[in-house]
Amino acid sequence: MDFVFCGWLEKLILLNGF
Repeated sequence: MDFVFCGWLEKLILLNGF
């Protein structure tokens, strides 16, 4: 489930960044 966590973390960062 590492890839799932990475994907969620990346999405959260993108949402916060933009």
